[in-house]
Amino acid sequence: MSALRATAAAASYVNRHIDHPTLWRDGTAALRVLGPALHEILSLEGRALPSNPRDKSYSARAAREAFRRAVLVFMAVVKIKLGFEARDMAAHLDAFRQISQLPLVDWAVVPELNLWAHVVAAAREKPEDRAWHVFTIVSIMQILGLETADRAFELVRGIMWVDAIAEGDDDLPQEIDRFAAGSFGRRVQDLQAVSEGVGLAGLETSLSTECTLE
Repeated sequence: MSALRATAAAASYVNRHIDHPTLWRDGTAALRVLGPALHEILSLEGRALPSNPRDKSYSARAAREAFRRAVLVFMAVVKIKLGFEARDMAAHLDAFRQISQLPLVDWAVVPELNLWAHVVAAAREKPEDRAWHVFTIVSIMQILGLETADRAFELVRGIMWVDAIAEGDDDLPQEIDRFAAGSFGRRVQDLQAVSEGVGLAGLETSLSTECTLE
């Protein structure tokens, strides 16, 4: 996937040069580094999900849109780290939250990318707003045979990562481990009950917005 390769290349460059603020001062370097990735990401048009969860493409299209939104969140974090504004961050997080809570999505479709997307989004959410993300992360970890948050983060970092994603948030791995250990069993039942009430009214509309350098 060209968007993944371009974003990973940009993230790798930023990680290597993040401690050289003068490099990013006039925005030229940022545009050169982030431009190709943003072009590839924005070329991934938002697609309406099929209204019938039994549609064979339902889970694949949900996964695609979740990945697209997570990449936009990822790039927004990079922009902020480099000193730019990313006023679209909240919109992308909200869109991802809606996708993540869609009923009957089989996140076993490309589970590694789905894990990456949910970890990125969860890391940018407030703890009180990411219980569903954590539930889904643990579910995908079980599919992949990952028993701890450390192993999950190791896999996620191997796909693409910048430390700014989880900067200042040390609680997410602990939340994942507690959930995985079963201490949130009752909460799982609550979340499953909530999922049954999630409507499909908005599935026909695209959640597409743009992410541009300010």
